[in-house]
Amino acid sequence: MSLEERKHIILGEAFAQFSEKGINATKVDEIASAAKVSKKTIYSFFPSKKVLLEESCRWKLSMISGKAQHVVS
Repeated sequence: MSLEERKHIILGEAFAQFSEKGINATKVDEIASAAKVSKKTIYSFFPSKKVLLEESCRWKLSMISGKAQHVVS
């Protein structure tokens, strides 16, 4: 698995956890477990939980935007 694929898996799992539980109740350990990576791997991509939240939201918006572009085309 490439680093980019691993990052996308982490972002998807993070978005799902944050959406379900909110930022305060979401634990990075749980995201790591769901993404099948270590907590250290997550922090190698994202320096903080806040940055992970922000990036996961940007990632989800880009996914939605891409799908909307496809529908409009």
